[in-house]
Amino acid sequence: MITISQEILRILEEIETAISFAKLNTLHNSIIDPKDLLNELKIVENKLDKKSLAYEANEANLLTYERIIQIKAYQKDLHITFIFEIPLTEPHNYNFYQLYPFPIQHDSKTYQIIIPSHKYLYLNELYFSLNDDKCNEVTPGDYICNLPQTSKISKEAPCEIQLLKFSKNYQQCKIIKVNLKNTKIRKIDKNQWIGIFPIEQPATSTCGQQEEHLSVKGSYVITVPDGCKLRINSTTLQSYQNPEFKKQSIQTPKLEISSNIPLKEEIWKQEPLQLETVDLADIDPIYHRMHEIQQDLQKEDHGYVTYSTNIWTILICIFFIVTVIFFIWHKCIKPRIHRYRSRWLSGSPPEDF
Repeated sequence: MITISQEILRILEEIETAISFAKLNTLHNSIIDPKDLLNELKIVENKLDKKSLAYEANEANLLTYERIIQIKAYQKDLHITFIFEIPLTEPHNYNFYQLYPFPIQHDSKTYQIIIPSHKYLYLNELYFSLNDDKCNEVTPGDYICNLPQTSKISKEAPCEIQLLKFSKNYQQCKIIKVNLKNTKIRKIDKNQWIGIFPIEQPATSTCGQQEEHLSVKGSYVITVPDGCKLRINSTTLQSYQNPEFKKQSIQTPKLEISSNIPLKEEIWKQEPLQLETVDLADIDPIYHRMHEIQQDLQKEDHGYVTYSTNIWTILICIFFIVTVIFFIWHKCIKPRIHRYRSRWLSGSPPEDF
């Protein structure tokens, strides 16, 4: 009896553990044995035709699959069913970019900036996709992305693609003027920052016992090596761990406003945006919200005003008209008719009705 009770208790504990991990969307040995999982992956791999598993089904990739498999569970009667969502990939590789607004000095008073339409860009030689859904980083530098829609690259491609493809046509790019007087720093990775320095400032770079004094002014992508730190006034930039993979540096084109975007020169007549109290990380949502408000105002200015009535409006109008008619009848017309009849019956000459 004790053995049976212990076995029942063990099974109940495993079920409870499995349900708990399923709620956390985490694959655990209590849900499926690793050997059984590997066998199921091999069965799926052999049945696939146009698509394929993200990684080869072998023991070396089991830990990777435990991270990328999505878990769902439901109960029907006395049965608990677990559903495994295994990502399948197409034979197309994309470069994954996270897009940031990067102010560049235009003259002594203003900066120019391009606000990305979306947070992320997926790009290869033929196709691209822009959206706000972040990819799942499985291993350092290796991502699995859900791309609901991809578009073929053409001459009318969005500004982000035109810039990265070094196109000669930048008509899709909208340049915005901004005013900046104070330093802006935004962290974009484990050891990288965007730094905007409108005024020349002293900086000190320290790596171990070596110290170097610098002067910074302009727009920079700052990379701080592991074990080093960069001090700019009261701000210190420091990396506490090495990047886990070597990043590919991206060459960016120089955009000549006067020659490449003749149709956009009217933007310099607009008042520049004031970004003194705005963090660089907040520029995107603020700009897109302003754009939505502007579109709504344009629709109101150029749209037609329409009026619609419902049954209650009609009933209220009818009630009001009937009330007015009744008032006129009771106060004006009815007394006159009564006086007219009285005079007629008495033989007196009637008044003009």
